[in-house]
Amino acid sequence: MQGQITLSKKEKRFQFLYLILMLLAAMLLLGIIFLNRFESPFDSSDVITLKRLEQKSKFDAEQQNIQKIVDSTFAKISHLKAENPEAMTMHEIEKNTDFISSTKKRFVTPDERIDGYPLIADFYEMYMEDKKMEKNMTDDVKRLEVTVKNCEMGYKNNEQRLFERDIALKTR
Repeated sequence: MQGQITLSKKEKRFQFLYLILMLLAAMLLLGIIFLNRFESPFDSSDVITLKRLEQKSKFDAEQQNIQKIVDSTFAKISHLKAENPEAMTMHEIEKNTDFISSTKKRFVTPDERIDGYPLIADFYEMYMEDKKMEKNMTDDVKRLEVTVKNCEMGYKNNEQRLFERDIALKTR
């Protein structure tokens, strides 16, 4: 039989230190082998920042054009007459509203300002609905006035006819 070989405390420390160093060396070697294939996220941070700035500057340029459309659409809706709105103006307002609401779909940008354009388009659509309701109410009021006039005239005619009939009956 073989006897068991024991190590001294100093040898145990060296063996433990040797195992730890071998583990670190193996991790370093495997890390270099496997992580060498991956792209560093810190290498592309400048590129990402430049892309964001480029997207933001493109959106700034486009926002000036969109702002003109937003202002002109609001002015057109505000000046829209309740009595007889023009079909071309209505169509242009609807086209501009659709253009404003699709701004978020046309641009991919981290800019928060782009989230406001669909809300502006919704506001304009509600404003147009209010104008249409105002037109309908105006039409209804005019029809009611015509109906009331006709009723008054019919009442006066009936009253006159009844008065004449009473006079004719009294004279007989």
